[in-house]
Amino acid sequence: QKVVEEYLLQQLVAALPPSYPSAPDTTLVRFSYFQKQVVIGSCFSLLSFGNPTTGKNVDVEFCPSRGLIRNYFDDANAFVIPLTPSILRKRKPCLTAEARCLSGGFREAVNLLLRSELVIQDPPSVVNGLTLYTHTLCVKRLTPRTMSDELAYGKLLARAFITEARRTRQRGSDPLRLVRSFIRSHYSAEPLSALALCAQLSALLLGFGSATPSDVEHLSPPIAELMSGAACSALERADGNEASLAAIIAVARFAVNPRGHKEESAEARSVSIQLPSARSIRLLRLPQAEVDMSALVSVALA
Repeated sequence: QKVVEEYLLQQLVAALPPSYPSAPDTTLVRFSYFQKQVVIGSCFSLLSFGNPTTGKNVDVEFCPSRGLIRNYFDDANAFVIPLTPSILRKRKPCLTAEARCLSGGFREAVNLLLRSELVIQDPPSVVNGLTLYTHTLCVKRLTPRTMSDELAYGKLLARAFITEARRTRQRGSDPLRLVRSFIRSHYSAEPLSALALCAQLSALLLGFGSATPSDVEHLSPPIAELMSGAACSALERADGNEASLAAIIAVARFAVNPRGHKEESAEARSVSIQLPSARSIRLLRLPQAEVDMSALVSVALA
């Protein structure tokens, strides 16, 4: 952590103009950009740095080369850069570190980004996968390559979410704790984006998860609470602005009816929501007609 923070501070100082009154304090990175730290035994650690205003993060993850196998979410946004002792100590100047994605080299990952395509190698094994999938659809605007991929990802991730939520609930913990943590770290400054994320996630969950009545009964109240909180924050931030209110209403309409059709392309099923920051976020209607949001919506209204 200290090494990473010192490096980032050095880069910040180098980017400042010579006329800048004084050098930043050494605690600037930690207090302004440090988001979270995760340590799992002696085999894996994570440092997350980002801008809470934009919700953009960079996760720096460390694990032994022969230690824990990381199940990254998608090929286009997660790279492995092997840093051997020889590279770190510059014992052999000819050695270079090559960034790789799960399915190949750096070039393949860049091509996926250029085509706005989403590839997930092992959806059920990704921690908090449904939330990451929702974020990728809405904010990054990546789309699975084919309709069959979209259906498969939705089903696998939603069912994994429901299974984990059931286990978490049985342990007496909050089944949405990872979702709440993700919203705090990525959407704290944009409640309208948080509301859109909740609407898309709930649509995927009830549309693909094959949730039992018991699952719906237990998940509907916390999801509705999450959506209601985001809606209240978005309304407060809107402060009567007509464009912002129209965006909130558009998200609510999607939440009530996220149905799409398999015959439609992803572009035809996309709903663009304009954000106050001049950016936009996408909501993607599901390519099937059997989504039932009535239970969730009734709880949210209550």
